[in-house]
Amino acid sequence: MLLRNRATDQWDLVYRFDYPSTTVRQQRGFVGSWGPIVETFQSHYSNTALLGFLNTKLSALNARGQWSDWDMLSESHSTIQNDSRGFSPLFIDPNYSLVVKS
Repeated sequence: MLLRNRATDQWDLVYRFDYPSTTVRQQRGFVGSWGPIVETFQSHYSNTALLGFLNTKLSALNARGQWSDWDMLSESHSTIQNDSRGFSPLFIDPNYSLVVKS
């Protein structure tokens, strides 16, 4: 995962996980995805600090192994799920910016 560093005006690598996988496994069924997420592990949250993501972009790997240009996350590539753990949207700019509160 890359995070934009406004001080240096560059992208900083903040998370990476390499795992072994064959080409066949990557091309059959659901391959997987990742994006900004607020994961909840407790039964309920309240009075947490505001948390959000601004200007989320997506790059995809095609069948030839080439990455696409970065583009804003679109509605067809995103979901907002309510798991009733105490978080609610405070601000949403559909599909690429959001802030939640509890």
